[in-house]
Amino acid sequence: MAQQERSQLESLSGKVDAALQNVPAGRPPEAAFLEIWQVVQPDYESMRLDVHRFLSRLVDEKHVQATVASRTKTLESISKSIDRRNDAKLEKQKYQSPREIFADLHDLVGLRVVVDYPRGLDQYFHLIEESFQVDRFNAFSSERTISQHWIPRFGAYETRNYLLRLNSSEEFALYAGVLFEIQITTMAESLYNKLSHSLLYKAPQGGLSRKDEMVIDMGHGAALLYWITIACMEDRLEGNFEEMDPRSRFPPSVRDLAGCEDTVMNLDALVDSTPLLPSTSNHVTSRDYLLESFEDIRRSSISGESIAESIREKLG
Repeated sequence: MAQQERSQLESLSGKVDAALQNVPAGRPPEAAFLEIWQVVQPDYESMRLDVHRFLSRLVDEKHVQATVASRTKTLESISKSIDRRNDAKLEKQKYQSPREIFADLHDLVGLRVVVDYPRGLDQYFHLIEESFQVDRFNAFSSERTISQHWIPRFGAYETRNYLLRLNSSEEFALYAGVLFEIQITTMAESLYNKLSHSLLYKAPQGGLSRKDEMVIDMGHGAALLYWITIACMEDRLEGNFEEMDPRSRFPPSVRDLAGCEDTVMNLDALVDSTPLLPSTSNHVTSRDYLLESFEDIRRSSISGESIAESIREKLG
Protein backbone atom coordinates (compact mmCIF):
# COMPACT_ATOMS: atom_id res chain seq x y z
CA MET A 1 0.00 0.00 0.00
CA ALA A 2 2.83 2.39 0.88
CA GLN A 3 4.56 1.58 -2.44
CA GLN A 4 1.33 2.35 -4.33
CA GLU A 5 1.00 5.72 -2.57
CA ARG A 6 4.64 6.53 -3.38
CA SER A 7 4.06 5.66 -7.06
CA GLN A 8 1.02 7.94 -7.16
CA LEU A 9 3.04 10.83 -5.70
CA GLU A 10 5.83 10.25 -8.24
CA SER A 11 3.35 10.26 -11.13
CA LEU A 12 2.57 13.51 -12.91
CA SER A 13 -1.06 13.50 -11.80
CA GLY A 14 0.13 12.88 -8.21
CA LYS A 15 2.52 15.84 -8.35
CA VAL A 16 -0.20 18.12 -9.69
CA ASP A 17 -2.71 16.99 -7.08
CA ALA A 18 -0.21 17.48 -4.22
CA ALA A 19 0.65 20.98 -5.47
CA LEU A 20 -3.03 21.91 -5.73
CA GLN A 21 -3.66 20.83 -2.15
CA ASN A 22 -0.84 23.06 -0.92
CA VAL A 23 -2.10 26.28 -2.53
CA PRO A 24 -2.36 28.98 0.19
CA ALA A 25 -5.87 30.15 0.98
CA GLY A 26 -6.84 33.32 -0.85
CA ARG A 27 -4.20 32.92 -3.56
CA PRO A 28 -5.60 34.17 -6.93
CA PRO A 29 -6.36 31.14 -9.17
CA GLU A 30 -4.26 32.27 -12.15
CA ALA A 31 -1.22 33.15 -10.04
CA ALA A 32 -1.44 29.82 -8.19
CA PHE A 33 -1.75 27.89 -11.45
CA LEU A 34 1.26 29.60 -13.04
CA GLU A 35 3.38 28.88 -9.95
CA ILE A 36 2.42 25.19 -10.06
CA TRP A 37 3.04 25.06 -13.81
CA GLN A 38 6.65 26.15 -13.41
CA VAL A 39 7.16 23.17 -11.08
CA VAL A 40 5.47 20.49 -13.24
CA GLN A 41 6.34 21.85 -16.70
CA PRO A 42 9.47 19.63 -17.03
CA ASP A 43 7.27 16.57 -16.39
CA TYR A 44 4.80 17.66 -19.07
CA GLU A 45 7.74 18.17 -21.44
CA SER A 46 8.94 14.61 -20.75
CA MET A 47 5.43 13.35 -21.41
CA ARG A 48 5.35 15.24 -24.73
CA LEU A 49 8.60 13.64 -25.85
CA ASP A 50 7.41 10.13 -24.95
CA VAL A 51 4.04 10.52 -26.71
CA HIS A 52 5.73 12.07 -29.75
CA ARG A 53 8.09 9.10 -30.02
CA PHE A 54 5.15 6.71 -29.64
CA LEU A 55 3.15 8.40 -32.42
CA SER A 56 6.18 8.46 -34.73
CA ARG A 57 6.64 4.74 -34.12
CA LEU A 58 2.97 4.12 -34.95
CA VAL A 59 3.41 5.97 -38.24
CA ASP A 60 6.33 3.73 -39.19
CA GLU A 61 4.83 0.44 -38.00
CA LYS A 62 1.44 0.97 -39.67
CA HIS A 63 2.94 2.46 -42.85
CA VAL A 64 0.86 5.63 -42.65
CA GLN A 65 2.48 8.52 -44.49
CA ALA A 66 2.23 11.36 -41.97
CA THR A 67 4.26 13.95 -40.08
CA VAL A 68 4.11 14.32 -36.29
CA ALA A 69 4.72 17.65 -34.54
CA SER A 70 4.29 18.56 -30.87
CA ARG A 71 4.72 21.28 -28.28
CA THR A 72 4.37 21.91 -24.56
CA LYS A 73 2.49 25.13 -23.86
CA THR A 74 4.68 28.03 -22.72
CA LEU A 75 4.04 30.12 -19.62
CA GLU A 76 3.17 33.16 -21.75
CA SER A 77 0.77 31.19 -23.94
CA ILE A 78 -0.93 29.68 -20.89
CA SER A 79 -1.39 33.12 -19.31
CA LYS A 80 -3.02 34.41 -22.50
CA SER A 81 -5.28 31.34 -22.71
CA ILE A 82 -6.44 31.79 -19.11
CA ASP A 83 -7.20 35.49 -19.68
CA ARG A 84 -9.03 34.78 -22.94
CA ARG A 85 -11.14 32.00 -21.43
CA ASN A 86 -11.88 33.99 -18.26
CA ASP A 87 -12.95 37.04 -20.28
CA ALA A 88 -15.44 34.88 -22.18
CA LYS A 89 -17.08 33.61 -18.97
CA LEU A 90 -19.89 35.21 -17.02
CA GLU A 91 -18.82 36.73 -13.69
CA LYS A 92 -20.17 33.80 -11.65
CA GLN A 93 -18.45 31.27 -13.95
CA LYS A 94 -14.93 32.70 -13.80
CA TYR A 95 -12.15 30.51 -12.42
CA GLN A 96 -12.39 30.07 -8.66
CA SER A 97 -9.38 27.75 -8.20
CA PRO A 98 -6.26 26.54 -10.05
CA ARG A 99 -7.83 23.06 -10.16
CA GLU A 100 -10.55 24.44 -12.45
CA ILE A 101 -7.89 25.83 -14.76
CA PHE A 102 -6.10 22.46 -14.95
CA ALA A 103 -9.42 20.83 -15.86
CA ASP A 104 -10.12 23.43 -18.55
CA LEU A 105 -6.72 23.63 -20.27
CA HIS A 106 -6.73 20.35 -22.17
CA ASP A 107 -3.86 21.25 -24.50
CA LEU A 108 -0.97 21.82 -22.09
CA VAL A 109 0.63 19.11 -24.20
CA GLY A 110 -0.51 19.18 -27.82
CA LEU A 111 0.43 17.08 -30.83
CA ARG A 112 -0.49 17.40 -34.48
CA VAL A 113 -0.50 14.63 -37.05
CA VAL A 114 -0.56 15.77 -40.69
CA VAL A 115 -1.43 12.94 -43.07
CA ASP A 116 -0.06 13.02 -46.61
CA TYR A 117 -2.85 11.21 -48.47
CA PRO A 118 -6.67 11.04 -48.15
CA ARG A 119 -6.79 7.39 -47.12
CA GLY A 120 -4.41 8.11 -44.24
CA LEU A 121 -7.09 10.02 -42.30
CA ASP A 122 -9.31 7.08 -41.37
CA GLN A 123 -6.26 4.92 -40.71
CA TYR A 124 -4.93 7.37 -38.16
CA PHE A 125 -8.34 7.97 -36.56
CA HIS A 126 -8.48 4.24 -35.80
CA LEU A 127 -4.90 4.17 -34.51
CA ILE A 128 -5.57 6.99 -32.06
CA GLU A 129 -8.81 5.47 -30.79
CA GLU A 130 -7.12 2.09 -30.27
CA SER A 131 -3.99 3.45 -28.56
CA PHE A 132 -5.35 5.97 -26.02
CA GLN A 133 -8.29 6.58 -23.70
CA VAL A 134 -10.58 8.94 -25.61
CA ASP A 135 -12.38 11.52 -23.47
CA ARG A 136 -14.02 13.04 -26.54
CA PHE A 137 -13.16 14.54 -29.90
CA ASN A 138 -14.19 17.73 -31.64
CA ALA A 139 -14.65 17.65 -35.40
CA PHE A 140 -14.22 21.15 -36.80
CA SER A 141 -16.29 21.36 -39.99
CA SER A 142 -15.25 23.35 -43.04
CA GLU A 143 -18.78 24.81 -43.13
CA ARG A 144 -18.51 26.89 -39.97
CA THR A 145 -18.39 30.70 -40.17
CA ILE A 146 -14.90 32.22 -39.95
CA SER A 147 -15.01 35.51 -41.88
CA GLN A 148 -16.83 38.80 -41.44
CA HIS A 149 -16.90 40.18 -44.98
CA TRP A 150 -16.46 37.21 -47.32
CA ILE A 151 -18.12 33.79 -47.48
CA PRO A 152 -15.23 31.38 -48.15
CA ARG A 153 -15.56 29.31 -51.31
CA PHE A 154 -13.22 26.67 -49.89
CA GLY A 155 -14.49 26.59 -46.33
CA ALA A 156 -12.93 26.91 -42.90
CA TYR A 157 -9.95 25.04 -41.45
CA GLU A 158 -10.98 21.39 -41.09
CA THR A 159 -9.56 19.11 -38.42
CA ARG A 160 -10.39 16.55 -35.75
CA ASN A 161 -9.10 17.24 -32.24
CA TYR A 162 -8.93 14.33 -29.80
CA LEU A 163 -8.88 14.94 -26.04
CA LEU A 164 -7.08 11.91 -24.64
CA ARG A 165 -5.59 10.33 -21.54
CA LEU A 166 -2.71 7.89 -21.38
CA ASN A 167 -3.40 4.41 -20.08
CA SER A 168 -1.59 2.88 -17.13
CA SER A 169 0.70 0.65 -19.22
CA GLU A 170 4.33 0.36 -18.17
CA GLU A 171 5.40 2.73 -20.96
CA PHE A 172 3.12 5.55 -19.78
CA ALA A 173 2.65 4.73 -16.08
CA LEU A 174 4.10 8.07 -14.90
CA TYR A 175 1.61 10.03 -17.01
CA ALA A 176 -1.50 7.87 -16.62
CA GLY A 177 -4.72 9.87 -16.51
CA VAL A 178 -3.16 13.17 -17.65
CA LEU A 179 -5.22 14.98 -20.29
CA PHE A 180 -3.63 16.06 -23.58
CA GLU A 181 -4.67 16.82 -27.16
CA ILE A 182 -3.90 15.31 -30.56
CA GLN A 183 -5.03 17.16 -33.67
CA ILE A 184 -5.32 15.19 -36.91
CA THR A 185 -5.53 17.04 -40.19
CA THR A 186 -4.50 16.86 -43.83
CA MET A 187 -1.56 18.30 -45.72
CA ALA A 188 -3.86 20.83 -47.41
CA GLU A 189 -5.42 22.03 -44.15
CA SER A 190 -2.01 22.25 -42.48
CA LEU A 191 -0.72 24.49 -45.28
CA TYR A 192 -3.85 26.65 -45.08
CA ASN A 193 -3.63 26.86 -41.29
CA LYS A 194 -0.16 28.41 -41.49
CA LEU A 195 -1.83 31.38 -43.18
CA SER A 196 -5.25 31.48 -41.55
CA HIS A 197 -4.47 30.80 -37.89
CA SER A 198 -2.71 34.07 -37.14
CA LEU A 199 -4.89 36.13 -39.49
CA LEU A 200 -8.42 34.74 -39.02
CA TYR A 201 -8.35 33.11 -35.59
CA LYS A 202 -5.97 35.57 -33.96
CA ALA A 203 -6.99 38.61 -35.99
CA PRO A 204 -4.45 41.44 -36.15
CA GLN A 205 -5.30 44.83 -34.71
CA GLY A 206 -7.70 46.65 -37.02
CA GLY A 207 -9.17 43.43 -38.40
CA LEU A 208 -9.17 42.14 -41.96
CA SER A 209 -10.69 43.69 -45.06
CA ARG A 210 -12.89 41.84 -47.53
CA LYS A 211 -9.94 41.65 -49.91
CA ASP A 212 -7.76 40.12 -47.18
CA GLU A 213 -10.36 37.43 -46.51
CA MET A 214 -10.68 36.69 -50.24
CA VAL A 215 -6.90 36.25 -50.59
CA ILE A 216 -6.81 33.91 -47.57
CA ASP A 217 -9.64 31.87 -49.13
CA MET A 218 -7.69 31.67 -52.40
CA GLY A 219 -4.75 30.32 -50.40
CA HIS A 220 -7.00 27.56 -49.06
CA GLY A 221 -8.06 26.68 -52.59
CA ALA A 222 -4.44 26.51 -53.73
CA ALA A 223 -3.59 24.21 -50.81
CA LEU A 224 -6.49 21.89 -51.67
CA LEU A 225 -5.42 21.78 -55.31
CA TYR A 226 -1.88 20.86 -54.26
CA TRP A 227 -3.23 18.06 -52.05
CA ILE A 228 -5.34 16.66 -54.91
CA THR A 229 -2.21 16.72 -57.09
CA ILE A 230 -0.28 14.77 -54.43
CA ALA A 231 -3.19 12.31 -54.11
CA CYS A 232 -3.20 11.75 -57.88
CA MET A 233 0.47 10.81 -57.75
CA GLU A 234 0.29 8.75 -54.53
CA ASP A 235 1.02 5.39 -56.15
CA ARG A 236 3.95 6.74 -58.13
CA LEU A 237 5.37 8.65 -55.16
CA GLU A 238 5.17 5.54 -52.97
CA GLY A 239 6.31 3.15 -55.71
CA ASN A 240 3.09 1.09 -55.61
CA PHE A 241 2.98 0.51 -59.35
CA GLU A 242 1.34 -2.90 -58.96
CA GLU A 243 -1.68 -1.25 -57.30
CA MET A 244 -2.27 1.20 -60.15
CA ASP A 245 -5.29 0.53 -62.36
CA PRO A 246 -4.13 1.04 -65.97
CA ARG A 247 -7.75 1.51 -67.07
CA SER A 248 -8.31 4.52 -64.81
CA ARG A 249 -7.07 8.08 -65.17
CA PHE A 250 -7.61 8.66 -61.43
CA PRO A 251 -6.25 6.88 -58.31
CA PRO A 252 -8.79 5.41 -55.84
CA SER A 253 -8.18 8.19 -53.29
CA VAL A 254 -9.19 10.89 -55.77
CA ARG A 255 -12.18 8.89 -56.98
CA ASP A 256 -13.33 8.58 -53.36
CA LEU A 257 -12.96 12.33 -52.80
CA ALA A 258 -15.17 12.98 -55.81
CA GLY A 259 -17.93 10.72 -54.51
CA CYS A 260 -20.83 11.49 -52.23
CA GLU A 261 -20.83 9.57 -48.94
CA ASP A 262 -20.34 5.91 -49.93
CA THR A 263 -20.80 6.55 -53.65
CA VAL A 264 -17.80 6.71 -55.95
CA MET A 265 -18.37 8.57 -59.21
CA ASN A 266 -17.25 6.92 -62.42
CA LEU A 267 -14.91 9.74 -63.38
CA ASP A 268 -13.48 7.90 -66.38
CA ALA A 269 -16.92 7.59 -67.96
CA LEU A 270 -17.44 11.30 -67.40
CA VAL A 271 -14.16 12.09 -69.15
CA ASP A 272 -15.05 9.79 -72.06
CA SER A 273 -18.42 11.52 -72.49
CA THR A 274 -16.86 14.99 -72.61
CA PRO A 275 -16.36 16.18 -76.23
CA LEU A 276 -12.92 17.32 -77.33
CA LEU A 277 -12.75 20.95 -78.43
CA PRO A 278 -10.28 21.84 -81.19
CA SER A 279 -7.67 24.50 -80.45
CA THR A 280 -6.83 27.30 -82.82
CA SER A 281 -3.51 28.27 -81.25
CA ASN A 282 -1.69 27.90 -77.95
CA HIS A 283 -4.38 25.44 -76.76
CA VAL A 284 -7.02 28.20 -76.78
CA THR A 285 -10.50 27.36 -78.10
CA SER A 286 -11.86 30.02 -80.42
CA ARG A 287 -14.88 32.08 -79.43
CA ASP A 288 -16.49 31.40 -82.83
CA TYR A 289 -16.29 27.65 -82.30
CA LEU A 290 -17.94 27.91 -78.89
CA LEU A 291 -20.76 30.04 -80.32
CA GLU A 292 -21.29 27.52 -83.12
CA SER A 293 -21.42 24.73 -80.52
CA PHE A 294 -24.14 26.53 -78.60
CA GLU A 295 -26.04 27.06 -81.84
CA ASP A 296 -25.80 23.34 -82.65
CA ILE A 297 -27.22 22.50 -79.22
CA ARG A 298 -30.11 24.90 -79.77
CA ARG A 299 -30.93 23.33 -83.15
CA SER A 300 -30.59 19.79 -81.86
CA SER A 301 -33.73 17.71 -81.64
CA ILE A 302 -32.45 15.85 -78.57
CA SER A 303 -34.45 16.74 -75.47
CA GLY A 304 -32.88 17.84 -72.22
CA GLU A 305 -34.30 14.76 -70.52
CA SER A 306 -32.61 12.49 -73.07
CA ILE A 307 -29.26 14.21 -72.54
CA ALA A 308 -29.58 13.82 -68.75
CA GLU A 309 -30.51 10.14 -69.11
CA SER A 310 -27.51 9.54 -71.37
CA ILE A 311 -25.15 11.12 -68.83
CA ARG A 312 -26.66 9.03 -66.00
CA GLU A 313 -26.13 5.83 -68.02
CA LYS A 314 -22.50 6.69 -68.74
CA LEU A 315 -21.82 7.51 -65.11
CA GLY A 316 -23.28 4.19 -64.02
